Amino acid sequence: MIRTEKLCKRYVSRGGIVNAVRNLNLEVGAGKCLLLQGPSGSGKSTLLNLIGCLTHPTSGRIFLDEQEVSRLPDHFLTDIRREKIGFIFQTFNLLQDYTVLDNIGMPLLPLGLSLEQRRQKAFSLLQRISMEHRAAFMAGELSGGEQQRVAVARALVNDPAIIIADEPNSNIDRRNSLLILELFRELKNEGRTMVISSHDPLFGKDGLVDDILTLGETE
Repeated sequence: MIRTEKLCKRYVSRGGIVNAVRNLNLEVGAGKCLLLQGPSGSGKSTLLNLIGCLTHPTSGRIFLDEQEVSRLPDHFLTDIRREKIGFIFQTFNLLQDYTVLDNIGMPLLPLGLSLEQRRQKAFSLLQRISMEHRAAFMAGELSGGEQQRVAVARALVNDPAIIIADEPNSNIDRRNSLLILELFRELKNEGRTMVISSHDPLFGKDGLVDDILTLGETE
């Protein structure tokens, strides 16, 4: 499902060249879960952005379902993200002045679905995370844990085969961390492929994770 060959990403900073990802060969099979670990600055978020088609590599190759995406133009990458990938961010990235229902349905706008179709699909996902009673709330009125659960629902609205999560538990309490973990178990059981960056030891338990990749300090 996900494969990289000699993947590299370099940035130019005031201090010189930063090798965020260097010569990485990686394979994550369909329906498997990879956990990324490592200190801040070790390249975890950069790797997620590369796999998620949010940025281009400096060199090397990335394959999703055996399709090379490393050098595709941005408009093709947009289509791939929309069709195949669901993102869950550390800071939720919800539109605070929009309702919970509208936030979840937002990724469906480019698909030409009617407002009613978008809301029906969003509401079914709210039911899945037991938050249908918050449908008309503004996102900014929710707790951090509630916002992250809504962010998970938004990531699922396009029924993606791949889930990419960047520190999904870092800004929420223990109760909501356990709820998020249970959701991830359900997603894996549905056959979705997941790449998760997290320091939370919960993710290494109960058979969720198939493999762990520990990234070192950048040079």
